[in-house]
Amino acid sequence: MKKKTAINVLVCPLNWGIGHAARCVPVIRELRKKGSNVIIGADELPLEFLKQEFPDLPFCRFPGFSPSYPAKGNMLFKLLTQIPAFITGIIREHQFIKKLVKDHAVDLIISDNRYGAWHKKVKSILIIHQIMIKTPRWLSFSEPFFYLVNRKLINRFDECWIPDLPGEDNLSGDLSHKFPLPRNADYIGLLSRFEPSSITSITKPSILALISGPEPQRSIFEEILLKQLSRSNMPAIILSGKPGSSDETYTQGNLTLIPHLPTRELQDLLQSASAVICRPGYSTIMDLAATGVKALLIPTPGQTEQEYLAAYHEQRGQFTFMKQSKADLIKGLDMLKASRSISIEANHMLLEKKIDSVLSKIRKP
Repeated sequence: MKKKTAINVLVCPLNWGIGHAARCVPVIRELRKKGSNVIIGADELPLEFLKQEFPDLPFCRFPGFSPSYPAKGNMLFKLLTQIPAFITGIIREHQFIKKLVKDHAVDLIISDNRYGAWHKKVKSILIIHQIMIKTPRWLSFSEPFFYLVNRKLINRFDECWIPDLPGEDNLSGDLSHKFPLPRNADYIGLLSRFEPSSITSITKPSILALISGPEPQRSIFEEILLKQLSRSNMPAIILSGKPGSSDETYTQGNLTLIPHLPTRELQDLLQSASAVICRPGYSTIMDLAATGVKALLIPTPGQTEQEYLAAYHEQRGQFTFMKQSKADLIKGLDMLKASRSISIEANHMLLEKKIDSVLSKIRKP
């Protein structure tokens, strides 16, 4: 009997930080478990991150649009001026995906937030948690309009996978639960690169700070962490989130600075820390839920999604929220004692069923 040829799957995360790439890790693991050939199309930090996670996989550089963020001033206005570049980026992605499909004989595309990464002759799936786009409160009347535009972009894909849970016990709130789901959308459960662990720690001595996000706000956040944590005299570890960096780990007083850690080592560190300070990106929220740790959330100023997620979880008594402009880390860490963490096992059964269903429909001789 002739052996069936393996299915070639192109996984391409958005290149805005490593969050989208990080939540692709369980997807890639599941695809490999099912015998698929995975090709990773990424750029910048996501490319470096996934190379370290899966050094044996083939990679191709997939350039994408990267927005610029202001150090001061109105972020929304800055982003609105970049809409033409964003649209152009989607068109270029769509043209480039045709080349990747041809060069790598791709049978299935899994895109994480890349709206242009679909192909009319290849099964195309979009992973996204923002069915609606959060706007500042004064612009909230426009959210139904942005939802309709977003739904039109989502409907270009054969399927839309939402990394969240249905019902009240969800992590994304309005982002994927306020408006009706697109016709091709379904929840696939939480996507965290961290797996169930038996690690326990009694002392939990260190504060762990995770730096992420675009410049220049990334460096501004880092400066706040260095200044305030160094004055606290509490032992703290600052993870810079720079995969592929030539920087070395070093200790300065009560602070230890680490450029990057593999998934397993980061999970150990998260679960042995007394508290975590981080941006409330959605992938980070899923990782915090999977590890069950307490966190002080400091959103990127003007990034409405992060501001909404931080406020949403604080209102539910989960985590503590503090604006960067008023950041007082010592006070925030003290407030954190009264909050509770989320503990939701990242069970990938829904994901596994989805992948099984998709692969069964792609026939190869």
